[in-house]
Amino acid sequence: MQKAIQMALNGDTIALRLCLERIYPPRKDRPVTFPLPPINTPLDVADAMSAVLNAVATGRLTPADAAEISKVVACIVDAFEATNLTDRHVRIDKLSDEELDRIIAAGGGTSETVGPRLLTVDPD
Repeated sequence: MQKAIQMALNGDTIALRLCLERIYPPRKDRPVTFPLPPINTPLDVADAMSAVLNAVATGRLTPADAAEISKVVACIVDAFEATNLTDRHVRIDKLSDEELDRIIAAGGGTSETVGPRLLTVDPD
């Protein structure tokens, strides 16, 4: 590589191109365009994935492209879930002690607020 660098510095354009390709390799992927509906709510994810599947079926996307786009959509789903958890924690933090006592006395409320039941086995 040192020889190629020296040749590039001396004006050899082929050596210069080789050096530049090592530093900044050409892109191997290409931009793809297809109609993708906006994803503003978790319910929009199914529509977006349907559009990706349709683009594969019509040949506008390769299965590999669809897999990469699906990874991006999965990140969006993770962001929605994280936001939902944060919102729930904020709502719980805003409850007064009296409201929390009332929820506990009522049996915990919905199945979302009740923790998992433990299975106990009698040793006899």
